[in-house]
Amino acid sequence: MSLGAEKIRAFSHDDVVNLLRKYPPRFLSGCDTVLENDNRYIIHYSINFTVQDCGETLLRRYHPKYGALVAMEPGTGRVIAAVSYTREGEPPLGDRLYCRSLFPSASTFKTVIAAGAIEKAHVGTDSTFPLVGRRYTLYKFQLAPNVQSGQDVSLEEAYSLSINPIFGRIGIYALGIAGIEEYMEKFGFNSRIPFDLDNDNPVAQPVIQETLMHIAEVASGFNRETRMSPLFGALLASSVCEKGQMHVPYCVDSVTVMDTTTIYRATQQPWRAPMKESTASQIKYLMTRVVEYGTARHAFTYARHSSCFDDVDYGGKTGSIDDEHMGKIDWFIGFACHVADPLQRITVGVVTVHDQYWTVHSGYIGEELFRTYIHAVQLAKKAKRPQETGRNDVSLKN
Repeated sequence: MSLGAEKIRAFSHDDVVNLLRKYPPRFLSGCDTVLENDNRYIIHYSINFTVQDCGETLLRRYHPKYGALVAMEPGTGRVIAAVSYTREGEPPLGDRLYCRSLFPSASTFKTVIAAGAIEKAHVGTDSTFPLVGRRYTLYKFQLAPNVQSGQDVSLEEAYSLSINPIFGRIGIYALGIAGIEEYMEKFGFNSRIPFDLDNDNPVAQPVIQETLMHIAEVASGFNRETRMSPLFGALLASSVCEKGQMHVPYCVDSVTVMDTTTIYRATQQPWRAPMKESTASQIKYLMTRVVEYGTARHAFTYARHSSCFDDVDYGGKTGSIDDEHMGKIDWFIGFACHVADPLQRITVGVVTVHDQYWTVHSGYIGEELFRTYIHAVQLAKKAKRPQETGRNDVSLKN
């Protein structure tokens, strides 16, 4: 592909993908220079190093066995942070863990089931279901068609507190196997994510066992077969923040050659629309309750007392499960979204893996990413910096 006197050829997305396969990015700076067939290409990344540094610092500080995160602009698909961490001495799981679907999705999958129940079964956030037994177990007697219960639990409470038997019942009696598999497909499980970097498909096995217990395990996320990457987690949160829309994610803003000529520039593109706008609004409400009084309430103590969040909606979903090979897996997916300013919008997918004792909750890392990004954007606006505050030139710190 020697340029010589020939006309410079524009790059396609496939060209960018192939270039990154040969020269994998480490995101140590805003751009990389590579030499290919006597040509000098400069790859300009979308990474915001305020957020990137925050994620790297937190994972090094709390040193879980493994950790990975992706932060994204939900309205564009621009990936603004991508961090992978393996503690010294641990068996390596590979590079770029933020692209790997190694981690059971656990209760984050309840987001998919809630969306399906709202659309297919006309369930509302205040719809109630009978609960027998404890919240976080999953036994056959809790799933019986007719149970005598002194406690009715709303979808809001079941989602906020991640109550397994309720989501098991929703999967069995509201959605059924066909409904569960329909929304797996709608949200992109078992589908290729058209990202610049090679990545694993989010994985969800077909519900082949028609037993109440198996359906309930899938619907509640109480299984190890449904897996996803932090990249997909950020996309899942983006669909909630962006009224049911997912955009194609990307980490390369542009490619230039000979220092001046732009031969590739990323464009915003839709990927899929897994749910209606009205459904996304209800899921967004459920996610806000998770951080207000649900399973992520302690992680968001600082945000609740931070003035920079006065006009920002924020929420998320946690998930945790033990894996005999890796350890204790902890998830957080979520969003922070300013009511009027599209620059102050961010979604994240964060996973950490721990030994017997957790060193940090993924929800706390998510909250710190939100605070760092929102605060930096607001400071930049006050300083009357250019409106490209989400780009590489943002370097303000808390």
